[in-house]
Amino acid sequence: MPTNAKFGVLIKTNQYAGNFERELCAHVTGCIGECGVGHEYVDEKIKKIFSNIIGNEADDAGCYRPVNGELGVNSNDVLIYFDSKPTLKQIELIKERSKTFVREDGFKIKGFELIAYKNSQSKIKI
Repeated sequence: MPTNAKFGVLIKTNQYAGNFERELCAHVTGCIGECGVGHEYVDEKIKKIFSNIIGNEADDAGCYRPVNGELGVNSNDVLIYFDSKPTLKQIELIKERSKTFVREDGFKIKGFELIAYKNSQSKIKI
């Protein structure tokens, strides 16, 4: 469970997310972490839509980034952190942009959930 994030958007995929979670996050939100991975996927117009609510959490190496591929239900999940609840319009944009994330290895999106972090986490299918 993240230490600072208040919400997360979980993107369920059919493949191991460690191979692409930072690139997918950059594609759908325009935001990247301190490591800079995914910078080639950033769209500045999209970044403006999310930059005021995107969260950042430290990974095992202490690098802050807005995404994790290990905190979902399984290793195929991509979890994007948010400091405040994304609007329905922002969630729809994430869903639409996820469809345009192209990989040449049979990559598919299986679903989405909005997660609220309080004393325990609650999930809502979106």
